Amino acid sequence: MEQRHFGTYLNTGLPIRKGKLIKPGVMRKKTLFLFFLIFILGAFLRFYRLGEVPVGLHTDEVYLGYNAFSILKTGNEITGNFLPIHLKSFLFSPAGYVYSSIPFIFLFGLDSFSIRFSSALFGSLTIFITFVLVKKIFEVSKKADYIALSVSFFLAISPWHINLSRVATDNVLVVFFITIGVML
Repeated sequence: MEQRHFGTYLNTGLPIRKGKLIKPGVMRKKTLFLFFLIFILGAFLRFYRLGEVPVGLHTDEVYLGYNAFSILKTGNEITGNFLPIHLKSFLFSPAGYVYSSIPFIFLFGLDSFSIRFSSALFGSLTIFITFVLVKKIFEVSKKADYIALSVSFFLAISPWHINLSRVATDNVLVVFFITIGVML
């Protein structure tokens, strides 16, 4: 049986950088510290005055929050369906956001902060998942740490992503789970 060598690979199958084997998943302390700062910045931008900005609740946010509250208290959505997969009262939209916000409505009560908390949490976690995904994609590159830090930084300060993370909508959950799906 013939063994193949593809440029930078040895018999071990691990990539080489300047004569040294690169162990997948190994990160430097500096990279972890910088990512921690980026993650804190992103979480701050998503959670700061979450219940106050944007002002008031949009009609969709009210429906999602009250459906979550209703399921928490009775097990039924506001139209009476028991533990629905799709919300009949919300044009048959998926109930994923409602179920993800129930623990926060239970902990913090029914208000704009608790209704939006799930979106801000998943938006912040998307920064982490994106960092891991980009690091995994570019693991053989010498610049993998810098690329992953850059991408996660731009996502952390992206006005589009911050805005979606600060309102109660399932769009951020979709981005989060698609990113996880691509990573796996």
